[in-house]
Order: sequence, then structure tokens, then C-alpha cells
Amino acid sequence: MIITGLNLEKDSWRNHIADITTDAIWFSSTADKHQIPDRGFSNDQDFHGIFIHEIPYQMINRYTKEDETIWDCFAGSGTTYEVATHLKRNCICNDLNPTKPYIQAGDSRTFNPKQTVQMVIMHPPYHNIVKYSNDGSDLSNCSSLSDFYLSFTEIMKNVNQYLEPNRFLILVCGHVYIDGEDISVGHDCMQIVRRFGYKCKGQIIKDYGETKGGHKKRANLEYYRALKNGTWKFAGDNIFVMQKQK
Repeated sequence: MIITGLNLEKDSWRNHIADITTDAIWFSSTADKHQIPDRGFSNDQDFHGIFIHEIPYQMINRYTKEDETIWDCFAGSGTTYEVATHLKRNCICNDLNPTKPYIQAGDSRTFNPKQTVQMVIMHPPYHNIVKYSNDGSDLSNCSSLSDFYLSFTEIMKNVNQYLEPNRFLILVCGHVYIDGEDISVGHDCMQIVRRFGYKCKGQIIKDYGETKGGHKKRANLEYYRALKNGTWKFAGDNIFVMQKQK
């Protein structure tokens, strides 16, 4: 028996690893779940916070047509651009820290794509998980969750001007642990999006697997901490499919 926080020696996790899970994504034995195929894309392994190609692939294919325009306002390593180009869509990308020539430098609080768009994809930094830069405008440098939500609201206010009615905004954002509490930052941001007149058409959980900074050598320590603190390892993204109403 494990009593959270009590009498758990640092090495005793080994006695439980075959029996007690701390993973927060559970799979049933059924075979009707979406298995992510290899579509020939490759991720930038040097970039923190991998954003898999299957997310924009599914959303762009389902909710846009050829020659329409997608805006990724947290472009990161350019995943959305690669997929959009492959699917014969136009793509506008901006980021505070551009990593590719086709990504424009710009703060999404004020960035102007100079046209309306037919889809927005948002994969914001999770507050306090990875520091992407020393820029005070970077959401990963917000001093508190409250500041993070205020900044996200400013970004949403700007982005909303350019997305056409009835079109889709895809929000990808997960969980953080602060002061021993699991906080669903993604769900909170989804509620902010709703306040701008959007309906949530679906929620998806995607196991994001290995990323830079999340190597297997940390797995044992994370397992021990989860057992000791009574928490769960949420190694995944929440994907919220949001439709803008008229």
C-alpha cells in the first residue's frame, strides 16, 4: 500500500513499477483508436516541445480547402507550415523567436497577418515548463499563471480579428504542476477562447512521447515523485477544436 507522501523511500518505487501506474493517459484493449501513421514528416529534434505533424494534418484536411490560409501564431519549429504546404494550403507563421526563414518575427498580441484567415492553430508555451527565450514578452516567462492568462487573452483578442466566422481555431495546450497541484492550463485557455464567441466541437488527448528535455533518464525520478506526491504524469497535449460563431 502507498500512502501519498508517507514512508516512500526514494528507491522503493521499484517495488511498484509493475503494478501501479502514474500515467494519466490509459489505453483500452480495443483497436478502434486512431493510430498515428508515418506520413514522411520528421520533427526537429533540437527544438523544445515537439508539435507532431499529425495534429495540423488532421485539422487542416478536415476543416480547410486547398489554397485557403492557415495562421500559426506560435510557429515554433514550423510544423504547421510544412504540413500546410504539403496539403496545398497557404500558411502564415509568426513567433517571437523565429527558427526558420519562412517564420516572421512577431508578437501575437499585435501581429497583423494582413488578411483574413480560414484557420488558426495555437500551440502556446506552457507556463513555467520550458523557457524559450529571455524575452519578457514570451509567455514562458510570465511571472504567474494569472499573468499567463492575461497575456493569452490579449493574444486571443488580436487573433480573433482575422479568423473568418464559422471557421476553426485549434488550441493545443496541456497541464502543468504548480505547488503540488495539477492545473489544466489548456482547459483554462479553452474557456478564454469560448468567451470570444467560440464553441468547443471536441477535445482530443494526444500522447506526445519523447521531447527534448524529457529523456528516459528522468523517467525513474518522475515515477518516484508521482508516487510520493500523489500526482499523475500527463505526458500529453489537450487538443481543443473551437469553431468561431457568427
